[in-house]
Amino acid sequence: MMNLDKIVQRAFDQTLGDDDHFLWELVNNLDQGVTIVDEDRCLVYANPAFAAMVGRSLPDMIGLDTQIFIHPDDLPILNEQRRRRFAGEQTTYEARFIRPDGSSVFVRITGFPHWNNGVIKGTYALVTDITEQIEAQERLRAGQNIIEQVFATNPNILVVFDLLERRIVFQNRQVLSTVGYTAAEIDAIGSNLLPGILHPDDVGKTLQMFTEIQSIGDSAAYPLEIRVKHKDGSWRWLDSQHAVFKRTPDGQVAQIITAATDITDKKMAEKQLRESEEKLRLLIENAPVALAMFDTEMRYLAY
Repeated sequence: MMNLDKIVQRAFDQTLGDDDHFLWELVNNLDQGVTIVDEDRCLVYANPAFAAMVGRSLPDMIGLDTQIFIHPDDLPILNEQRRRRFAGEQTTYEARFIRPDGSSVFVRITGFPHWNNGVIKGTYALVTDITEQIEAQERLRAGQNIIEQVFATNPNILVVFDLLERRIVFQNRQVLSTVGYTAAEIDAIGSNLLPGILHPDDVGKTLQMFTEIQSIGDSAAYPLEIRVKHKDGSWRWLDSQHAVFKRTPDGQVAQIITAATDITDKKMAEKQLRESEEKLRLLIENAPVALAMFDTEMRYLAY
C-alpha cells in the first residue's frame, strides 16, 4: 500500500515518474475497485473495476458525492467509517452499492486516510465485490434453515454423528423426549457416547456399522436395532436407519445422519407374548389331565 500511497500523492501533485506510470497502469487494470475521494466526499478518481461495480461510466462519475453509490440503509456505516478515516484510521467494512438500475452489489471496502504535509486531504480505498460470497452464504443459511425445520418437526429421533470425533454434533428435540438427555448433556458426554449410553451388547454391531457404512452409497441406508440408556437408567429400544451425511475431501464418510424410532413398547409386547406362549406350553406339557383346544364354534384344534 505504500507504493499506492506515493502514487496517489504524486498523482495529486502531477509529478508521476516513469515507474509510477507503470504502477498506475496496474491500478487501472486491477479487478478490485480503487477510489480517491477528496475532503468534500467527491470522487476524484476511480478505476474501471469500480465503475463496473456501481454500473456507471467513468466520465460521469468524477466529481459526484460518493454517497450516491451507497445503499441508503448503509449510509450510517459509510459516515462512521469516513469519520474514523479522517481521524487517521485505516478501516475495513462491508456495505452495499446501489446501481442506477436499482440492483445492489455487496462490497468489502478498505479505506485509508490520504495525508498531505501532515494533513488529511481525503481518502482512498480498495473495494472488493463480495456479492457471490454473500449470496452463497444466504443460500447456505436458507438450506440450513430448511434442515433445522425438518429436524425440529420430525417425530422421530434425528441426530448427526461425527465419526472422526465420535460424538453427536446435532440432535432434534425428540432425543430429549425419548432418552431424557438435553443437547448440552449429550455434548458433555462427547466421545464417551458409545460406552456411556449404548448397551454393551450393541457396541460391537454399532462399530461394525461405522466400518461398513464407508462402502455404501450416499442414498443408501444402514438399518440397526440398538438399545440406549435413558437418563433414568432404563433401556430404550430404537429401530434406527443410518446414512451418509458428510464426506471428507478424499471421500471418506465423516458424518452420518441417523433416524430412529422408539420401539420399546413393541419389544415389551413381543417379550410378554413370548412369555405367555412359554407359560401356555409348559402348562400343556405338564398338565395331569388331557387338554384339548376348540375354537368358538367348538371345532377341535389341538390337544
